[in-house]
Amino acid sequence: MLDYLMERGIGLDTAHVHCSEVHYRVANKFYFAIGFRNDAGGWELRNRYFKGCTSKAPTIRRSDYPTCLIFEGFMDYLSFLTLKRNPTPPHNVVVLNSVTNLAKAVPFIASHERVYTYLDNDEAGRKATTELKEACRNLSDQSVHYRPHNDLNDYLRSHRPVKGHKQSHGCKL
Repeated sequence: MLDYLMERGIGLDTAHVHCSEVHYRVANKFYFAIGFRNDAGGWELRNRYFKGCTSKAPTIRRSDYPTCLIFEGFMDYLSFLTLKRNPTPPHNVVVLNSVTNLAKAVPFIASHERVYTYLDNDEAGRKATTELKEACRNLSDQSVHYRPHNDLNDYLRSHRPVKGHKQSHGCKL
C-alpha cells in the first residue's frame, strides 16, 4: 500500500493521519486497500487494482473555521495536504467522495464565508462547481491552478514524479 501511495505522490505522513489499511473479503477472497472513512461510517477504498467504497457518503471535517475546502475525492484531498506540507489545514473540509454526494454536503458548504473548490477539470467537476456557485455567496474555483491536469492528484504527480525521475520545481499550489 505504501508503494501505491508513493506512486500517487502522496506524503506518507499525511496518509498515516487520514487513512487506514482496510482488509476485506469478497466471495471468500481476501483483499486490502487504503481506506478513507466517510460520514456514513463506511470506507472509500483504493489500491492499484480497485477503486470502490463500502457505502457512498461525503466526508466532512467540521470545526469553527469560516472557510471550507471542497475536494471531489480523497486522493485529491491528500494531494492538497502533500502539496501544502500540512496534514491538518486551518479550514473545514468536505471530501465529496463523488460529485453525486454534492446535495448532501451543500447545506454545510453554503454556511461558510469563503469556499474554495478543488474539483476535477472535467464535465462533472465543472457542473458541480456551477451548482456550488449558485448555493455559495463567496466561492473561489481553484481548478484553474492545476489545468490542464484532470485533477489535483494528476497535478501533484506531474510535479513530484516517482523516484528515479527528474523533479520539477514549478509547483505553485
